Amino acid sequence: MKAVGIIAFVFSLLLFAVPVSAQTANAVSGIVFDQESKKPLSDVHVFLANTTKGDVSRKNGEFAIAATQPGVYKLVVMRIGYKRHIQSVEVSDKTIHLEIKLSPQIYEMEELAIEGKVEGKRREGLSKKWNLNLSEFKKRFLGETPNRRGCKIVNPDVIRIDMISGFLTASALEPIIVENKSLGYQLTYVLEDFWASGSEFAFNGEPFFEELESSKQREKRRWRDRRVSAFEGSLQHFLRALADRSLKKSGFVMYRLHANIWKYSENDFLFTMEDFGKDPAYASSILIPSEQTHERTLLFSEFLHVMYKKAYMPPDYYKRMGLRLAKHREYTRSSVKLLSSQVTFNELGFPNNPLEISRSGYWGWTSGVCNWLPFDYEYP
Repeated sequence: MKAVGIIAFVFSLLLFAVPVSAQTANAVSGIVFDQESKKPLSDVHVFLANTTKGDVSRKNGEFAIAATQPGVYKLVVMRIGYKRHIQSVEVSDKTIHLEIKLSPQIYEMEELAIEGKVEGKRREGLSKKWNLNLSEFKKRFLGETPNRRGCKIVNPDVIRIDMISGFLTASALEPIIVENKSLGYQLTYVLEDFWASGSEFAFNGEPFFEELESSKQREKRRWRDRRVSAFEGSLQHFLRALADRSLKKSGFVMYRLHANIWKYSENDFLFTMEDFGKDPAYASSILIPSEQTHERTLLFSEFLHVMYKKAYMPPDYYKRMGLRLAKHREYTRSSVKLLSSQVTFNELGFPNNPLEISRSGYWGWTSGVCNWLPFDYEYP
C-alpha cells in the first residue's frame, strides 16, 4: 500500500491551520465522527478544493482551516477506510463550524486478486497496454505545455485505465499525487471522472495545492515568474477580470460569434470581425445577476472569442497543436462555449462546474493540471 504512505506523508505537512479554539473570520472548523460508532476520528484530511487551505483532524476529531477569501467552496473530507465526503460551504465573515460523519468504506479486492494470478506473456501484454493507456491519460491530464517537463504523477499505480474502441476512461483508487516542479506546487487530486476520445477529453475532480519548499532563492524566483506567466491570459485571469469589470485594463478583448473561428490567423480573425461589423463585447452583455454575493453568472449562446493583448502565442503551442508557425507574432486567443444554459463562477476566476465550459485555442492547450494555480493565488 505504497500509495497510502504517500498520501499520509503529504497530509502530514498540512498542520499549518489556526487553532481550533480560534474564532477567525472567513475560516472553517469542525469535528469528524465515525458514522457507526459515533466516536471522533483523527487523521482525517480536510481541505477546500482548488486552494492551499487544509488541515488534519486531531485525536478529538477537530480540525480548523485558516481564513481564506469569501466565497463558495467544496469541502473535501477523506480518510483511508472511509467513504469520501464532499459538500459545498460558503465562507463569509463568520467562522463556519461543521459536524461531519464518515461511513466505513468496503474495498473490492477481487480485481487485485485476479491481477495477482496473471503470469508470463499475458502479464507482460497487460503491462504494455496499461503503460500505453497511462501515457494517453498523462497527455490529457497533465497537459502538453512546457510546464509538463517539471510535472509528474508520483503514484501512477493508483490509476485504473480502460480503453474500449478508442474511448479512454480512468478512475483512481486513491487521490492522485502530482509533483509540479515547474510552478512549485504539489497537488493531491481527487479524480471524479475522466474520458478521452480522439482529440476530445474531459475530466473533473477536487485538487488540493501545497507549496513546495526550496532553500534556493533562484528556484523560488523561477516559480514566482512561471506562476505569473501561467496566470496572465488564462481563463482564471479572464474570469477574474470579467467579475470586477476590468477586461480592458487587464488586456482582454472579446467577441461574440455564431462560429468557432479561433483557428484563423490573427489578421484573418480581425478581418472577419470587420466583415461581420462586430465590435468588441462588453461584460454586461454576457453577465447576469447571481444569487451568491461572491459569484457571477455567464449567459450567452454563441461562441465567445477572447484575445489577450499582453502576451503572444508561444511557439510550443503551434508545435503541439500541429499548426504552422505564424509569420508574425500573434496575441493569445481562445474560444469558449457554454455547455449549460447558464454557468456560475466565483470572483476568484473558477467555474463551479468546469465541465460546463468547452475551451479551444490557448485555453484548451493550457487546460492540463501542470498549468493550474489555486483559487487563492495572489497575482502580483
